Amino acid sequence: MAWPPAVEYYRLINAGIQERLGGNTTSVRNVIQHINQTTPATAVFLNDLRPPSGTPAPKGPAIDWHAGVGETSLMLYLTPTLVDMSRAEKPVLTLPDIVNKADASSQSEPNLELVASANRFRPKDTGKKASSREMSASGVFTSGDPRTATAAQGKESVDGLVQAAVKFIEAWKAISR
Repeated sequence: MAWPPAVEYYRLINAGIQERLGGNTTSVRNVIQHINQTTPATAVFLNDLRPPSGTPAPKGPAIDWHAGVGETSLMLYLTPTLVDMSRAEKPVLTLPDIVNKADASSQSEPNLELVASANRFRPKDTGKKASSREMSASGVFTSGDPRTATAAQGKESVDGLVQAAVKFIEAWKAISR
């Protein structure tokens, strides 16, 4: 079934916002590959959108993954009734030594991020001390403090994503004519 363009673009933006809140990157990338390799459709991952030129670099903690300042701000903006800020707390992160060393050296060798990434969120039985539970007892992954999250920060993030998506869609439409 082909969706009308307006609905398809809405679905594209909606999927991008939802994925910003999720940890399903590998699954989403696999689905995108499947679509691109088995259908005439073209699928892209909105998390890969670059902000329009001139957009200030995002502010926030160096590590800000699950339930961090960014995600909490998004949720406060998009669905504030689902957020109980009285339960928010700054987590204690215990990252594997190799991750800390790779992160510390990534200024001089940015490709060390590959080593850091390969040693985060791995099953406990790998011995890497990189399972979710080993790195954060609460399940919150941020070097910041989620208690500092605001709906205004969430709105800024959504506005940036929408601005980037609109610019991208317009450019995509222009080359598809």
